[in-house]
Amino acid sequence: MKKKFKKIAYIFYLITVVIILFEISYRYQIIDFYKPELKEYNSKNYNKNNNSILVFGDSFSANNQSYVKTLQDSLPNIRFINNAVSGTGIIEANLIAKKRVKKAPKALIYQIYVGNDLMDIRKKSNASNYPFWKKVYYSISNNLISFRFLNYRLSQFKTIRDFRSKLDIPNPNYIKNDTIFSIDKYSDYEKQTLNGDQKLLKNSILVEGDRIKDFKKMLKKIETLLEICKVGDSIPVYLVVVPHCSQINSHYKNKYEKMGLSISQDSKYTIYNYPFIKGLKKKFSNKNIKIINLLPALRSNDRENNRQYLVNDFHFSGRGIQTTASEILKYIKK
Repeated sequence: MKKKFKKIAYIFYLITVVIILFEISYRYQIIDFYKPELKEYNSKNYNKNNNSILVFGDSFSANNQSYVKTLQDSLPNIRFINNAVSGTGIIEANLIAKKRVKKAPKALIYQIYVGNDLMDIRKKSNASNYPFWKKVYYSISNNLISFRFLNYRLSQFKTIRDFRSKLDIPNPNYIKNDTIFSIDKYSDYEKQTLNGDQKLLKNSILVEGDRIKDFKKMLKKIETLLEICKVGDSIPVYLVVVPHCSQINSHYKNKYEKMGLSISQDSKYTIYNYPFIKGLKKKFSNKNIKIINLLPALRSNDRENNRQYLVNDFHFSGRGIQTTASEILKYIKK
Protein backbone atom coordinates (compact mmCIF):
# COMPACT_ATOMS: atom_id res chain seq x y z
CA MET A 1 0.00 0.00 0.00
CA LYS A 2 2.82 2.37 0.92
CA LYS A 3 4.63 1.56 -2.32
CA LYS A 4 1.52 2.39 -4.35
CA PHE A 5 1.07 5.64 -2.46
CA LYS A 6 4.73 6.61 -3.03
CA LYS A 7 4.40 5.77 -6.71
CA ILE A 8 1.27 7.90 -7.06
CA ALA A 9 2.90 10.75 -5.10
CA TYR A 10 6.00 10.56 -7.31
CA ILE A 11 3.92 10.66 -10.50
CA PHE A 12 1.96 13.61 -9.14
CA TYR A 13 5.25 15.35 -8.29
CA LEU A 14 6.62 14.80 -11.80
CA ILE A 15 3.43 16.09 -13.42
CA THR A 16 3.51 19.18 -11.19
CA VAL A 17 7.15 19.88 -12.08
CA VAL A 18 6.44 19.47 -15.80
CA ILE A 19 3.46 21.82 -15.61
CA ILE A 20 5.46 24.46 -13.72
CA LEU A 21 8.40 24.25 -16.13
CA PHE A 22 6.09 24.46 -19.13
CA GLU A 23 4.26 27.46 -17.67
CA ILE A 24 7.57 29.25 -17.03
CA SER A 25 8.79 28.41 -20.55
CA TYR A 26 5.57 29.78 -22.03
CA ARG A 27 5.40 32.95 -19.94
CA TYR A 28 9.00 33.82 -20.78
CA GLN A 29 8.73 32.49 -24.34
CA ILE A 30 12.00 30.60 -23.97
CA ILE A 31 11.16 29.39 -27.44
CA ASP A 32 8.80 31.20 -29.79
CA PHE A 33 5.66 29.14 -29.23
CA TYR A 34 3.84 30.87 -32.09
CA LYS A 35 6.59 30.79 -34.69
CA PRO A 36 4.59 28.57 -37.11
CA GLU A 37 1.96 31.34 -37.34
CA LEU A 38 4.63 33.98 -37.85
CA LYS A 39 6.07 32.01 -40.77
CA GLU A 40 2.67 31.29 -42.27
CA TYR A 41 1.44 34.89 -42.31
CA ASN A 42 4.69 36.61 -43.31
CA SER A 43 7.53 36.65 -45.81
CA LYS A 44 11.12 35.65 -45.02
CA ASN A 45 11.87 39.06 -43.49
CA TYR A 46 9.46 38.63 -40.60
CA ASN A 47 12.27 38.77 -38.01
CA LYS A 48 13.35 42.30 -39.02
CA ASN A 49 10.85 44.58 -37.33
CA ASN A 50 12.72 47.88 -37.77
CA ASN A 51 11.11 50.10 -40.41
CA SER A 52 8.12 47.75 -40.38
CA ILE A 53 4.55 48.06 -39.17
CA LEU A 54 3.90 45.46 -36.51
CA VAL A 55 0.43 43.93 -36.24
CA PHE A 56 -0.93 42.13 -33.18
CA GLY A 57 -4.43 40.74 -32.81
CA ASP A 58 -6.65 37.68 -32.81
CA SER A 59 -8.49 35.67 -35.49
CA PHE A 60 -9.69 38.85 -37.24
CA SER A 61 -6.03 39.49 -38.10
CA ALA A 62 -4.52 35.99 -38.03
CA ASN A 63 -5.29 34.78 -41.52
CA ASN A 64 -3.58 34.85 -44.89
CA GLN A 65 -6.64 36.62 -46.30
CA SER A 66 -7.20 39.10 -43.48
CA TYR A 67 -7.07 42.89 -43.74
CA VAL A 68 -3.30 42.69 -43.09
CA LYS A 69 -2.78 41.16 -46.54
CA THR A 70 -4.86 43.94 -48.08
CA LEU A 71 -2.72 46.53 -46.30
CA GLN A 72 0.45 44.87 -47.57
CA ASP A 73 -0.89 44.73 -51.13
CA SER A 74 -1.92 48.37 -50.96
CA LEU A 75 1.40 49.55 -49.55
CA PRO A 76 4.07 47.30 -51.11
CA ASN A 77 6.90 49.62 -50.01
CA ILE A 78 6.04 49.09 -46.34
CA ARG A 79 6.61 45.76 -44.64
CA PHE A 80 3.76 44.56 -42.41
CA ILE A 81 4.72 41.88 -39.89
CA ASN A 82 1.65 39.96 -38.79
CA ASN A 83 2.13 38.69 -35.23
CA ALA A 84 -1.57 37.91 -34.73
CA VAL A 85 -2.71 34.55 -33.37
CA SER A 86 -6.25 33.23 -33.38
CA GLY A 87 -7.90 32.90 -29.97
CA THR A 88 -5.44 35.17 -28.17
CA GLY A 89 -5.71 38.53 -26.47
CA ILE A 90 -3.49 41.22 -24.98
CA ILE A 91 -1.89 38.80 -22.51
CA GLU A 92 -0.49 36.67 -25.31
CA ALA A 93 0.33 39.73 -27.44
CA ASN A 94 2.64 40.99 -24.69
CA LEU A 95 4.40 37.61 -24.45
CA ILE A 96 4.89 37.50 -28.22
CA ALA A 97 6.13 41.10 -28.34
CA LYS A 98 8.68 40.50 -25.56
CA LYS A 99 10.14 37.64 -27.55
CA ARG A 100 10.20 39.33 -30.96
CA VAL A 101 10.47 43.11 -30.68
CA LYS A 102 14.07 44.26 -30.47
CA LYS A 103 13.84 47.69 -32.09
CA ALA A 104 11.10 50.28 -32.36
CA PRO A 105 8.89 49.68 -35.42
CA LYS A 106 7.74 52.23 -38.00
CA ALA A 107 4.22 51.90 -36.52
CA LEU A 108 2.13 49.54 -34.43
CA ILE A 109 -1.35 48.13 -35.07
CA TYR A 110 -3.14 46.38 -32.22
CA GLN A 111 -6.50 44.90 -33.20
CA ILE A 112 -9.09 44.61 -30.44
CA TYR A 113 -12.35 42.65 -30.60
CA VAL A 114 -15.05 43.85 -28.22
CA GLY A 115 -16.86 40.51 -28.51
CA ASN A 116 -14.45 38.53 -26.37
CA ASP A 117 -11.21 40.40 -25.58
CA LEU A 118 -12.28 40.97 -21.98
CA MET A 119 -12.94 37.25 -21.77
CA ASP A 120 -9.27 36.77 -22.67
CA ILE A 121 -8.40 38.82 -19.59
CA ARG A 122 -10.56 36.63 -17.37
CA LYS A 123 -12.52 33.59 -18.37
CA LYS A 124 -15.63 33.41 -16.24
CA SER A 125 -15.31 30.00 -14.61
CA ASN A 126 -18.34 30.51 -12.35
CA ALA A 127 -20.91 31.14 -15.11
CA SER A 128 -23.83 28.85 -14.34
CA ASN A 129 -24.57 27.82 -17.93
CA TYR A 130 -21.12 26.47 -18.78
CA PRO A 131 -20.61 22.70 -18.60
CA PHE A 132 -18.48 21.45 -15.72
CA TRP A 133 -15.45 20.59 -17.88
CA LYS A 134 -15.37 24.12 -19.30
CA LYS A 135 -15.58 25.66 -15.84
CA VAL A 136 -12.59 23.56 -14.78
CA TYR A 137 -10.63 24.55 -17.89
CA TYR A 138 -11.44 28.25 -17.41
CA SER A 139 -10.45 28.10 -13.76
CA ILE A 140 -7.10 26.50 -14.61
CA SER A 141 -6.33 28.68 -17.65
CA ASN A 142 -6.97 31.89 -15.70
CA ASN A 143 -3.91 30.99 -13.66
CA LEU A 144 -1.90 28.72 -15.94
CA ILE A 145 -2.04 30.58 -19.23
CA SER A 146 0.06 27.93 -20.97
CA PHE A 147 -3.09 25.77 -20.91
CA ARG A 148 -4.64 28.24 -23.37
CA PHE A 149 -1.74 27.58 -25.72
CA LEU A 150 -2.18 23.81 -25.34
CA ASN A 151 -5.87 24.18 -26.09
CA TYR A 152 -5.04 26.24 -29.18
CA ARG A 153 -2.53 23.70 -30.48
CA LEU A 154 -4.82 20.75 -29.79
CA SER A 155 -7.55 22.42 -31.82
CA GLN A 156 -5.28 22.31 -34.86
CA PHE A 157 -4.81 18.56 -35.02
CA LYS A 158 -6.74 17.08 -37.93
CA THR A 159 -7.88 14.14 -35.84
CA ILE A 160 -9.87 16.36 -33.50
CA ARG A 161 -10.98 19.15 -35.79
CA ASP A 162 -14.48 17.69 -35.78
CA PHE A 163 -14.50 18.38 -32.05
CA ARG A 164 -13.39 22.00 -32.43
CA SER A 165 -16.71 23.20 -31.05
CA LYS A 166 -15.76 21.66 -27.72
CA LEU A 167 -12.59 23.67 -27.57
CA ASP A 168 -12.43 27.28 -26.52
CA ILE A 169 -10.99 28.70 -29.72
CA PRO A 170 -12.59 30.23 -32.81
CA ASN A 171 -11.70 28.79 -36.20
CA PRO A 172 -8.94 30.93 -37.77
CA ASN A 173 -9.84 29.70 -41.28
CA TYR A 174 -13.04 31.66 -41.24
CA ILE A 175 -13.56 32.45 -44.91
CA LYS A 176 -16.79 30.58 -45.61
CA ASN A 177 -19.14 30.50 -48.57
CA ASP A 178 -22.47 29.99 -46.80
CA THR A 179 -25.26 32.10 -48.29
CA ILE A 180 -28.17 31.02 -46.08
CA PHE A 181 -28.34 31.59 -42.34
CA SER A 182 -28.71 28.39 -40.32
CA ILE A 183 -28.84 28.06 -36.55
CA ASP A 184 -27.21 24.63 -36.83
CA LYS A 185 -24.39 25.92 -39.04
CA TYR A 186 -23.68 29.06 -37.05
CA SER A 187 -20.39 29.15 -35.13
CA ASP A 188 -20.55 26.63 -32.27
CA TYR A 189 -17.87 28.60 -30.47
CA GLU A 190 -20.04 31.72 -30.49
CA LYS A 191 -23.22 29.92 -29.44
CA GLN A 192 -21.54 28.07 -26.59
CA THR A 193 -19.65 31.14 -25.35
CA LEU A 194 -22.69 33.43 -25.28
CA ASN A 195 -24.99 30.75 -23.89
CA GLY A 196 -22.50 30.15 -21.10
CA ASP A 197 -21.91 33.80 -20.22
CA GLN A 198 -25.09 35.56 -21.28
CA LYS A 199 -23.90 38.98 -20.08
CA LEU A 200 -20.54 38.83 -21.86
CA LEU A 201 -21.47 41.07 -24.79
CA LYS A 202 -23.49 43.58 -22.78
CA ASN A 203 -20.94 43.92 -19.98
CA SER A 204 -18.01 44.11 -22.42
CA ILE A 205 -19.49 46.65 -24.85
CA LEU A 206 -21.02 48.81 -22.11
CA VAL A 207 -18.12 48.17 -19.68
CA GLU A 208 -20.45 47.14 -16.89
CA GLY A 209 -20.64 44.70 -14.01
CA ASP A 210 -17.81 42.25 -13.51
CA ARG A 211 -16.13 43.34 -16.76
CA ILE A 212 -15.21 46.80 -15.45
CA LYS A 213 -12.12 45.41 -13.70
CA ASP A 214 -11.25 43.34 -16.77
CA PHE A 215 -11.45 46.46 -18.96
CA LYS A 216 -9.08 48.34 -16.66
CA LYS A 217 -6.65 45.43 -16.71
CA MET A 218 -6.80 45.33 -20.50
CA LEU A 219 -5.95 49.05 -20.69
CA LYS A 220 -2.92 48.55 -18.45
CA LYS A 221 -1.75 45.61 -20.52
CA ILE A 222 -2.10 47.63 -23.72
CA GLU A 223 0.14 50.23 -22.07
CA THR A 224 2.63 47.44 -21.43
CA LEU A 225 2.49 46.40 -25.09
CA LEU A 226 3.32 49.97 -26.14
CA GLU A 227 6.27 49.99 -23.75
CA ILE A 228 7.55 46.64 -25.01
CA CYS A 229 7.31 47.87 -28.61
CA LYS A 230 9.19 51.07 -27.69
CA VAL A 231 6.72 53.36 -29.44
CA GLY A 232 7.19 56.32 -27.09
CA ASP A 233 5.34 59.54 -27.99
CA SER A 234 6.29 59.76 -31.65
CA ILE A 235 5.76 56.37 -33.31
CA PRO A 236 2.18 55.98 -34.65
CA VAL A 237 -0.04 53.50 -32.83
CA TYR A 238 -3.36 52.35 -34.28
CA LEU A 239 -5.80 50.64 -31.93
CA VAL A 240 -8.24 49.00 -34.34
CA VAL A 241 -11.52 48.17 -32.58
CA VAL A 242 -13.70 45.50 -34.17
CA PRO A 243 -17.35 45.71 -33.05
CA HIS A 244 -19.55 42.69 -32.48
CA CYS A 245 -21.82 42.10 -35.46
CA SER A 246 -24.94 42.58 -33.30
CA GLN A 247 -23.95 46.25 -32.93
CA ILE A 248 -24.17 46.84 -36.70
CA ASN A 249 -27.90 46.62 -37.36
CA SER A 250 -31.06 44.53 -36.88
CA HIS A 251 -30.00 42.02 -39.57
CA TYR A 252 -27.35 40.55 -37.26
CA LYS A 253 -29.23 41.23 -34.04
CA ASN A 254 -32.20 39.20 -35.33
CA LYS A 255 -29.91 36.23 -36.01
CA TYR A 256 -28.83 36.14 -32.38
CA GLU A 257 -32.37 36.42 -31.16
CA LYS A 258 -33.35 33.49 -33.41
CA MET A 259 -30.57 31.48 -31.78
CA GLY A 260 -32.00 32.33 -28.37
CA LEU A 261 -29.04 34.53 -27.46
CA SER A 262 -29.75 37.66 -25.44
CA ILE A 263 -28.72 41.00 -26.99
CA SER A 264 -28.85 44.21 -24.95
CA GLN A 265 -31.59 46.71 -25.77
CA ASP A 266 -29.61 49.54 -24.17
CA SER A 267 -29.24 52.43 -26.64
CA LYS A 268 -25.54 52.78 -25.73
CA TYR A 269 -24.95 49.29 -27.17
CA THR A 270 -25.30 50.50 -30.77
CA ILE A 271 -24.16 54.15 -30.68
CA TYR A 272 -20.85 54.93 -32.37
CA ASN A 273 -19.16 56.23 -29.24
CA TYR A 274 -20.15 53.28 -27.04
CA PRO A 275 -18.58 52.93 -23.55
CA PHE A 276 -15.79 50.55 -24.67
CA ILE A 277 -14.65 53.13 -27.24
CA LYS A 278 -15.05 56.02 -24.79
CA GLY A 279 -12.87 54.21 -22.28
CA LEU A 280 -10.12 53.68 -24.85
CA LYS A 281 -10.22 57.32 -25.95
CA LYS A 282 -10.06 58.54 -22.37
CA LYS A 283 -7.07 56.33 -21.56
CA PHE A 284 -5.09 56.86 -24.76
CA SER A 285 -5.28 60.55 -25.58
CA ASN A 286 -1.68 60.81 -26.87
CA LYS A 287 -1.40 62.41 -30.30
CA ASN A 288 0.47 59.42 -31.70
CA ILE A 289 -2.26 56.95 -30.63
CA LYS A 290 -5.29 56.70 -32.88
CA ILE A 291 -8.43 54.77 -31.96
CA ILE A 292 -9.86 53.35 -35.19
CA ASN A 293 -13.48 52.61 -34.40
CA LEU A 294 -14.74 50.37 -37.22
CA LEU A 295 -18.41 50.52 -36.23
CA PRO A 296 -19.39 53.59 -38.34
CA ALA A 297 -17.74 52.30 -41.53
CA LEU A 298 -19.02 48.74 -41.17
CA ARG A 299 -22.56 49.94 -40.50
CA SER A 300 -22.64 52.40 -43.38
CA ASN A 301 -21.33 49.76 -45.81
CA ASP A 302 -23.52 46.91 -44.62
CA ARG A 303 -26.59 46.18 -46.74
CA GLU A 304 -28.36 43.20 -48.27
CA ASN A 305 -25.86 42.58 -51.07
CA ASN A 306 -22.85 43.85 -49.17
CA ARG A 307 -22.82 42.13 -45.78
CA GLN A 308 -19.72 42.91 -43.73
CA TYR A 309 -19.85 39.75 -41.63
CA LEU A 310 -20.17 36.10 -42.61
CA VAL A 311 -23.57 34.47 -42.81
CA ASN A 312 -22.92 31.79 -40.18
CA ASP A 313 -19.98 33.19 -38.28
CA PHE A 314 -19.07 36.32 -36.31
CA HIS A 315 -15.96 37.10 -38.41
CA PHE A 316 -15.70 39.48 -41.35
CA SER A 317 -16.78 38.59 -44.85
CA GLY A 318 -14.46 39.58 -47.70
CA ARG A 319 -16.30 42.90 -47.85
CA GLY A 320 -15.78 43.50 -44.15
CA ILE A 321 -12.08 42.81 -44.61
CA GLN A 322 -11.93 45.41 -47.38
CA THR A 323 -13.78 47.97 -45.26
CA THR A 324 -11.39 47.39 -42.35
CA ALA A 325 -8.32 47.77 -44.55
CA SER A 326 -9.72 50.94 -46.13
CA GLU A 327 -10.31 52.54 -42.73
CA ILE A 328 -6.80 51.72 -41.50
CA LEU A 329 -5.26 52.99 -44.75
CA LYS A 330 -6.89 56.39 -44.20
CA TYR A 331 -4.76 56.80 -41.09
CA ILE A 332 -1.52 55.21 -42.34
CA LYS A 333 -1.48 57.33 -45.50
CA LYS A 334 -1.86 60.61 -43.60
